[in-house]
Amino acid sequence: MREKITAAALLYGILTFAQETKSDTLKTGNLEEVIVLARKPTIESKADRTVFNVANSAILTGNTTWDVLRMTPLVNIDNNDNVQAEGNSVTVYINDRKSVFTGKELKEYLKTIAADNLLKIEVITTPSAKYETSGAVINIVLKRNENEGLKGSLSLNNSQSYKNSQAASLNLNYHRKRFTQSLSASFRNNNSVQKSYNENLIYADQSLTKISSESNSNWQSPSLSSTSELELDEKNNLGLLLQY
Repeated sequence: MREKITAAALLYGILTFAQETKSDTLKTGNLEEVIVLARKPTIESKADRTVFNVANSAILTGNTTWDVLRMTPLVNIDNNDNVQAEGNSVTVYINDRKSVFTGKELKEYLKTIAADNLLKIEVITTPSAKYETSGAVINIVLKRNENEGLKGSLSLNNSQSYKNSQAASLNLNYHRKRFTQSLSASFRNNNSVQKSYNENLIYADQSLTKISSESNSNWQSPSLSSTSELELDEKNNLGLLLQY
C-alpha cells in the first residue's frame, strides 16, 4: 500500500512539473524590419523662411511651376508679372542658383516647367550670405533627375458668345545636364460685337428719333518666346532670351 502511495505521489509531481514548465515557456521572435512613414506638412514656418512643400500634392495636377508659385504663401505677382514677397521685390533662385530671368521672361520660363517637377518653394525672408542679396529670396526646388528630357503641354480653347473666338498655347522644355531650352508660343483670335439702340422723344414737336448701331471687332495676338540657359557652375548661369 505504501508503495502505491509513493508511486502516485511521484507521478503527480512529474505531471505538475511538466505543466509548470509548459506554462512558463514563451515563444519569441525577431522583427526583421520596422518602417516608420512621416509626411512633411504642406507649409513649414522656420526661423528664416516659409517652405511650401508641394511634392505629390494634388495642386500640381494640370498646373505649371508658374501657377504653383502664384499659390505660394507670402508670394504675390504685380501687374507687370514681377514676383514679390510680402509686397517687396525678391530675387528668384532655382535649385539654389540665381535665375537669369525676371518679370515676364521668368513667367514664360516657369510656364514651360510642369508642376509635377516641383519639390518645394522656399520664401526666404532673411537669406544667408550664400544668396548674395540683401532682400528676400524665393528658391524654387525642382526634382533634378526627373527634369531630364523633353516635356511640354498643349492647350486649346474655344469660346462662343455672339461670335466665336479661339486660343491656343504650346509650352516645351528640354533639359539635359547643365543645359535647358524652353519654347513658349500662343495665339489668340478674338471676335466681338457691340450693339446699341437709343430712342429720343421730343415732347415739343412730338418727334421721335431712333438710333441703332453695331460694331464688329477682331484682334489677333500671336506670341513666341524662346529661352536658353547654361549652368556654368553652382552660382552662375548664362542665358539667352528671344521674344516676338
